[in-house]
Amino acid sequence: MDEKRKDRKRRSKAKVIWISGITATALVVGSLAYAGAFESDKKPTADKPSATEQTQVAADDLTTEELADMPDKELVDNVSYYNEISASKEQIVQQNQKAIYIVKQKTGNPSIKPNLDDKKFRDNVKAAATNLDQLTPQEKQEVTKLVKDVGKYENKVNNKRIRELTEKAKTKGLTKDERMELINLQPIKNPGSVLKPDKGIEEPEKQQPPKDQPSKEQPPAEQPGDKPGKEQPPAEQPGDKPGKEQPPAEQPGDKPGKEQPPAEQPGDKPGKEQPPAEQPGDKPGKEQPPAEQPGDESDQEQPPAEQPGEQPGKEQPPAEQPKDDQNKLETEKNGYNRKKAVDYAYKWWNKRNNAEYGYYSRVNGGCAACWYDCTNFVSQVIKTGGIKEKVGRYDWYDYWFYNDKQPGLSWAVAHSFYKHMDEVRKPQKADYVSQLKAGDIISVDFEGDGSIDHSVVVTKIKNGRIYATYHTSDNKDKDVTDWLTEYKVYAFKMETVKN
Repeated sequence: MDEKRKDRKRRSKAKVIWISGITATALVVGSLAYAGAFESDKKPTADKPSATEQTQVAADDLTTEELADMPDKELVDNVSYYNEISASKEQIVQQNQKAIYIVKQKTGNPSIKPNLDDKKFRDNVKAAATNLDQLTPQEKQEVTKLVKDVGKYENKVNNKRIRELTEKAKTKGLTKDERMELINLQPIKNPGSVLKPDKGIEEPEKQQPPKDQPSKEQPPAEQPGDKPGKEQPPAEQPGDKPGKEQPPAEQPGDKPGKEQPPAEQPGDKPGKEQPPAEQPGDKPGKEQPPAEQPGDESDQEQPPAEQPGEQPGKEQPPAEQPKDDQNKLETEKNGYNRKKAVDYAYKWWNKRNNAEYGYYSRVNGGCAACWYDCTNFVSQVIKTGGIKEKVGRYDWYDYWFYNDKQPGLSWAVAHSFYKHMDEVRKPQKADYVSQLKAGDIISVDFEGDGSIDHSVVVTKIKNGRIYATYHTSDNKDKDVTDWLTEYKVYAFKMETVKN
């Protein structure tokens, strides 16, 4: 044992991390139960840290077993803390009144009390924070601020517990269970590559605002060719004055289906024939221009429907083709059956399979669906898809399993699930949405501080948008693409999972 300890110390010195006396950055798990996994590869040196904190991230050098076997003093040297909020829980509630009202309305719980020590209230906040597509921009801003404040309050609670365990380790010593609790409470210091939207994907989504304008744009579409000389219509044609053709720069985007009239009619003054370059489609009576029309065919309104394919600027059609491959539900070489996984998600998206996985219903008082069920659901999905369980100690993130007596923490706790996947299964992470496939798994960190709060399964990808199926707020094929701009999102490519 002494030799083993000396060897561990030698290896720990080879991969150092300077930790200032102030504290390390930190975060907490979605629930106040220690939903953590320990980033075991960053250690302080015995030397004095320099003015500038330096960090070296080593590969997974210490196993959970080695950490559990560590003397208390050595374990305490590895402790890190979370970023926390200075405001009290009362101040947080007072500062987020609008968001709390939105949460009550959107989650259908208008009578719930805004108590940050109440897990059910915090879970309601997180449920609202996963349904951003139902919110206005202002509501989205309010709710995302609240969920981040709630997370930082949880960090404060976790930091308090870490300090208690650290103090006991220095004085009386820790039990085996307390040692594992301290390990699991640790933040993830290097969660890896963040999922990003593909280039050009965010633009299409911002087409919703223009949809508010079509009623104002249809009248102009009729008037420009009807009475170009009259200026009363132009009052309705703000961008449609034929004499001022800078507005036509607005029309191509405003009226993609009617691009010919604006382009031709502003210069459609029949009296002026000097611009023959524009007349090819204006004066069909002249047959020399028609000789040029075969390529232009700008007069005919049916061909333009075909012309979008001729316009190099419109790249959406080709962009859709590769994404069909993203929805192929194949069985991967590692045995992961995407079809079985997605079918299970669709079958149980709005109910709980308590007959087969009844532990969480039982420990929550026998309710059918009253708990934050996101990761339990995801675990069921990927197990059905063929990912094999690893059975062992329930409080070690090395293991991932379900049983009715005590499932592993990594089975149902988002933070521990992430640690298990990242450090034990070691799958590749997707950098962009185009690298995802239906059946892949996404983990979400609301605060962006290393605490994983939520897990979902991707069930469809269309036009560069992610559609996920998940519990907490039960959703099937919910568009979650907005999460990429509001939260830290990590996506596991399930074909690369060690199985």
